Amino acid sequence: QFISPDHARTVHLCGRCGQRGLPVLFHCGPVGIEPKAAARRSQVERYERTIRENPDTTFVLGHSGALQFDQAIRFADRYPNTYFELSCLGLEALREVVDTVPTDRLLYGTDWPISSMESYLQFMDELPLPAADRDAMLFENAARLFKLARSKAYLFAGVEIRWKCAASLASDDVPAEAVFQFPGGLADHLTEQLGTRE
Repeated sequence: QFISPDHARTVHLCGRCGQRGLPVLFHCGPVGIEPKAAARRSQVERYERTIRENPDTTFVLGHSGALQFDQAIRFADRYPNTYFELSCLGLEALREVVDTVPTDRLLYGTDWPISSMESYLQFMDELPLPAADRDAMLFENAARLFKLARSKAYLFAGVEIRWKCAASLASDDVPAEAVFQFPGGLADHLTEQLGTRE
């Protein structure tokens, strides 16, 4: 909320994130309780330049545009590099986002501690979703996007994670099956990712 998403430096930084395979999470859209300057900066239209100019960067639109969700969901068709995080939406807005955006680009969120986790799980229960779609939104999409199985392995040195996911979710970045183990924890992971660079 306190940076301009369409500023030249933001556009450049987001491009660098894409080069490194790092997704970018933006608070997207006004929520009605932020300071005026933050409300100006979080207008959905201000995110489009950065998303358009960085097609190799994955963007997560926090709150799916919030009070401007109807504008944000138009990005789903135009920009396949956008994901939509589902917190801070009323039930009717949540239904519209879920009905409009492809399921594999929806991410469950709660905006905790502002809202309780229970309230958003209740919202999810109100949606008539197939079990596979619900599982994708609640966990599988985030696991794929943020490589959660790997992160658990390197955050807990020596832990062995045996990963398995549905074949339909597998990709170059997400194996259908794998074993992850980093005996030295984060240091091993950074060495694998960065090599000898400092």
